[in-house]
Amino acid sequence: MKGKWIAAAAAVAVMLSAALPVQAADRWDMAYIGRMKPPAHVTFQEGEQTALPFLSTGGIRWTFVRGGMMDGRFYTMTYADGTDFSYGWAASAVVGVPYLVKHGETAYRNKTPAEQMDVIAGLLNREIREKGASYDGQEPLKRLNDKGHPRWEGSFVTTRQENGITYREKYQMVLQVSGFRVVLGVICSDADRTQLGNGLSQMMQKRSFYKEKELLEAFLHGK
Repeated sequence: MKGKWIAAAAAVAVMLSAALPVQAADRWDMAYIGRMKPPAHVTFQEGEQTALPFLSTGGIRWTFVRGGMMDGRFYTMTYADGTDFSYGWAASAVVGVPYLVKHGETAYRNKTPAEQMDVIAGLLNREIREKGASYDGQEPLKRLNDKGHPRWEGSFVTTRQENGITYREKYQMVLQVSGFRVVLGVICSDADRTQLGNGLSQMMQKRSFYKEKELLEAFLHGK
């Protein structure tokens, strides 16, 4: 795995465009999803990462768009702790009617965001299972019955082979209603770095949610 991430780091270092930091030393604002305190040695910068698994599909942003998602914000994650170093990525995007229509769920076009969210969660769980991901429990995403912030959350690991290299990636994922829209948040990291993955999971679980006024301004101004 070290060889994998050294190669990935080299590729990203060459191809990644300049990006401005989007967090203070102790906070990261993930668009539409919430404010979080990153684990030690982790930083996030706004900008689409040139992630190797998405090179064949036109990049992360285009993959999201083709999947029926819109208004995406994309980030590069860097983990640097002494000699340990790796990249990851994160994204937040609106997932609504286009995604439902793409998957043939036209009956839910006029339903409430919470009802749409539950259908979308079922579709995502099916896609994750079909990709052979590993996860705890019966489903990768579980519904949290929080009346103030209805949402689905979970994590899973994907494994694939490419050019004789094993790629294991851990995904933290959340689907929630924010500002009367359904939004998807994703954080991807090296699955072999267990402490990092656990830290990112705790970060997501402990996030503070945006107020409705903040969400409205963000959606109106594309922040």
